[in-house]
Amino acid sequence: MSAASSSVSLAELEDDPHPFYDRARSDGDLVWVDALGGWLTLSHAVATDILRNDDLFTVDDPRFSTARVIGSSMLSTDGAIHRTHRSPFAELFTRSQVADNLGEWANQLAASRVADLRARATSELRTELFGPFATEVIVRALGLSAPASTVLSLYRTIAAEVGALRAEDEVSNQARIAFEELRAIILASATAPHSLDGPGKVLDADALVSNAAVVLFGAIETTEGAVANAVHHLAMAGLDAIPEGDELSSFIEESFRLEPAAAVVHRYCTRPTVIAGTPIDVGDFVIVSLSAANRDPAVFDDPHHFDPRRPDNRKHLTFATGPHVCFGAHLARLEVTSMLDALRPDVPVASLTSTSPKGLVFRKPAEVNVSWTDG
Repeated sequence: MSAASSSVSLAELEDDPHPFYDRARSDGDLVWVDALGGWLTLSHAVATDILRNDDLFTVDDPRFSTARVIGSSMLSTDGAIHRTHRSPFAELFTRSQVADNLGEWANQLAASRVADLRARATSELRTELFGPFATEVIVRALGLSAPASTVLSLYRTIAAEVGALRAEDEVSNQARIAFEELRAIILASATAPHSLDGPGKVLDADALVSNAAVVLFGAIETTEGAVANAVHHLAMAGLDAIPEGDELSSFIEESFRLEPAAAVVHRYCTRPTVIAGTPIDVGDFVIVSLSAANRDPAVFDDPHHFDPRRPDNRKHLTFATGPHVCFGAHLARLEVTSMLDALRPDVPVASLTSTSPKGLVFRKPAEVNVSWTDG
């Protein structure tokens, strides 16, 4: 364990981890961080190797707080059980399913929600637009009958519990009640002939609820963050207008690379091994930094520079890789594109302001503000 790798605080990592990452790379591709209580990956190659080896680096561990709140799911299992949990939902989010079932509707929804805010002089877009939009999209994708506002409120309660839960803590009554309310919504929707009807035929009630909750939470948190981060990059890029077409697609990929909404994922070592020349013991906690991988200078030239024309920006690990690769990538790209297309007619880039993205696990700006052109 190197001295350099332990000399960082959680506050520094939450604010901007990259100065530490740059310093710590001199100690290797895998370093121990006292503040995190585990090993942190710093390279694209090591992150990729760990994420693709679910036999050696598992998510199935009692320290995994999400499973303690919502139960066993695709997020907290590996191997055959993981595939049983994941496959029925992954089939709902293929490129063609997303385009055919949600594409035009998402475009219209984004335009409508932007229009709803136009009567105001200013708006804070992350909480007033991006989060509610992401919730409406995933509620429709899963065919839930409850209002999106109800689902978003339940999500906020449960997500706060997952983020604060320590190994010695009991799950709070507030979180239990919120999850039971969400469970009722999911089960009530599972009997209707729409999206959850398929998973409901192959999963029991507990598995259906836990996995639907994982999909909901991933789609809300990371999409809100991805849109907010993209608009932050717009505000910082000095562009005259929001790009269109292929230029917009490249812009979005570079935004994904530079600031992944989910900055890290967690794994637990199942047996003694050696990674990047470093011995790792059974049970060791490993933090796989997607953020560090996306700015690995061995993969990306001038990695801290935002370059929408970067030819290799799709090498990013924002959606992870391996058995747990995010099957929501097609939906995320659709939603960010739909929202930026909807903002383009009424939002000169000069009217956007944003705080810097922050967060230890999930990173996004606290505020993204806009002054409407004639609001």
